[in-house]
Amino acid sequence: KKDDPVPIFEHDFGSSTDSRDGHVYKTIEIGTQTWFAENLAYEGAGNNITDFDGWFLSTTYEGWCYYSNDKATYGSTYGILYQWGVASRACPEGWHLPNRSEWIILRDSLGGKYEAGGKLKEAGTAHWHDPNEGASNESGFTALPAGMKGAQSPYYGAIGDYAHFWGAENDSAFAIDATVASWTDILWVSEFTSNHKTLGYSVRCLKD
Repeated sequence: KKDDPVPIFEHDFGSSTDSRDGHVYKTIEIGTQTWFAENLAYEGAGNNITDFDGWFLSTTYEGWCYYSNDKATYGSTYGILYQWGVASRACPEGWHLPNRSEWIILRDSLGGKYEAGGKLKEAGTAHWHDPNEGASNESGFTALPAGMKGAQSPYYGAIGDYAHFWGAENDSAFAIDATVASWTDILWVSEFTSNHKTLGYSVRCLKD
C-alpha cells in the first residue's frame, strides 16, 4: 500500500578511483553488472561550455557543465551534465558508457520496466520531489534527479524530477537515453535515437 514504510536496504558498495583526477566513485554490483553508484564528474574531457550560443551551436557535442553552472551547489551531489560526444568517451579506463542492451539487462534484472525505476532511485525526498513514486533504492544504484541542460534554449530544468542517463547508440545527431522520474517507478530505455546530442544529461559508467 502507498502508506506502507519504504524498506531500508543495506548495500555492499565497492569503490573505483579515476586515475585521471583521483576522484573516488562508489560502485555497486547489480546482477551480473557493476555500475558506478554516482554520476560521473570528470572535467578533463570535452569543453566546459557556460554560454548558450556555445552550447546550442556545438556540432561535435563536446560540451559539459554543472547544473546552472553552479559547481559549488550541485557538483558534489549530481555530477556533470554532458553532451553526448564527450559522454561517449568520458568514462575512465575499464569502464564505458552503457549501450541499450546493457540498460535492458539492468532493467530486466530489477523486475522489468514497471518496477526497475523505483529500485534504482534514491529513496525519500532529500533530492527527489514528491511523490518519488516507488523509490526504494533496492539496487544500490542511487539514481539522483540531476535534471538536464536544454538543447534549444538557455535553461536548465527538471532537477528534482528527472534523471536522464546517456546510452551508447547514436546516429548523426541523436542518441538513446535511460530515464527515471519522480512520479513513477518506470525505467524508460529509448528504443530509438531520439535525444538530441546537444542535450546535457548525466553519465553512469558500467564496468567493462
